[in-house]
Amino acid sequence: MDTRSFKERIAERDNEDKLLNVIDSDINNHRNIEQVPSSIFTRMSAIKAKAQAARERRELLEG
Repeated sequence: MDTRSFKERIAERDNEDKLLNVIDSDINNHRNIEQVPSSIFTRMSAIKAKAQAARERRELLEG
């Protein structure tokens, strides 16, 4: 159950709208926004794969 007042919920929504407008403006003006290099995603995938392999080995040992 949401116990926040109506005024608090409106203020929160307005703050979210303001943030989204700032982000949208930065994207449209190409300021403070850079494309994430694909090498980062490749590295993240490798880390996730190693973590999954470690979990599987641990489960086999604890089995």
